[in-house]
Formats: sequence, structure tokens, C-alpha cells
Amino acid sequence: MKSKLILIALFSVSLVFVGPKIYGNKTLNSSASDDIKGKFKDDRDGNVYKIVKIGEQVWMAENLRYMPLASDPGLASGVEPYYHVLGYEGTEIKAAKASSTYKTYGTLYNWTAAQTACPTGWHLPTDDEWTQLTDFVGGEDNAAVLLKSKEGWEEGGNGSDKYDFAALPGSCLAFGKFHTENVGHWWTANEYEHWEDDAYSRDIWHNKNSVGRYDIHKDFSFSVRCVKD
Repeated sequence: MKSKLILIALFSVSLVFVGPKIYGNKTLNSSASDDIKGKFKDDRDGNVYKIVKIGEQVWMAENLRYMPLASDPGLASGVEPYYHVLGYEGTEIKAAKASSTYKTYGTLYNWTAAQTACPTGWHLPTDDEWTQLTDFVGGEDNAAVLLKSKEGWEEGGNGSDKYDFAALPGSCLAFGKFHTENVGHWWTANEYEHWEDDAYSRDIWHNKNSVGRYDIHKDFSFSVRCVKD
């Protein structure tokens, strides 16, 4: 709850193996470590994503870019699905997808949109699945530096990206305003049990080693990372 209050205040103010392994009809090439790396093509829009195996999970190593429409950033809803691109103030889908922030950070989704955004065979990770990830890489308190990209973070915030997760600071849309703090936010599939208007999410800041876990308003728009079914 403390993390939630700090976040809202800030918003208000401003596998070693031989040969490839098959997952469905996708081939993931072996690497020099316990992680399996490869690519996945989303047939809905042609977007191609790097993917990586971390522990027993297979994650997209990029933020999801699926975007069926561009929503008005001045509107907010915790019920209707909304889709945004960081810094894009319009509602033209072609213009939104032409933005450099779309290519770098992907789409920002309110919680409702995030529920159905992942392609077939993939899903929005649960709160427990995010915890499984951070536990595998050494624990929540030290996971951020290991999951952050080696570049793309300001103020000396780059990570080691030991597991090729390549987390980037895609920030968010909150209170009708795009925020450009040096932070990444990602939705989980779980609602907050004590307040139906909130859901759990994870954050990674440039100046913290820990991965934050908190409940926040469903009408905020955050990034999405998909995990394989």
C-alpha cells in the first residue's frame, strides 16, 4: 500500500540442451545458458517478438504492441478496453503505430484491455507468475537490475539484462496524462482483493534494484508482457 501511495503522489505531481526445442509450432533456438531464446509472430497484426525461457516460463522479451484501436488519452475507464501509445494524443491508429514510442515501448493498456490483449497460446501473467519470475532470478529485492535492458534507461539506470528480459521504461498514462518518469509498469491478471477498482501490477524504476508490486487503478494504462500458456 505504501508503494501505491508513493506512485499516486508522483502521478499527481507531474536451458542448456542440444538442438532446438519446440513450443507448439514455434522453434526456440538453444543458447549458451539455461535460457532458450527465439521469436514469435503474432498473426493478428504481423508483429514479431523476441521470446525467452526463464526458469520454467517462456516470456515475450518485448512489450506487447497489439493495438486494435487508438483511444482518446483524455478519457479513462476501468471497464471499457482502452489502448494508447506513450505521448500520442490522437485517435488515428496509423499515426499511433508510426510513433517511435510505439516501436520502442509497445502499447499501453488499461487493465480491461490487457485481459484479452495477448495472442492465442499466450496470456497476461498472473500475480503469481510474476512472482515466479522474480523468485527465479534471485528474488524481488534484486530482480530489477537483472531484468532491465542494458540500454534505454536514463540516469545510469541500465541493467545487466542477465536473462534477456529487456525491460524498458515505458511509463504509463494516468489521470488523463502521459507520464515519462524513468520507470516501466506492467499489468498482472489479478484484481486487488480488497477493492474492485484496482488490480495488481509490477514496476521497475531506474534507481531501484527491486521489482515493485502494488495495486493500482484499473483505468491507468500500463505495458503488457505475455507469458506462454
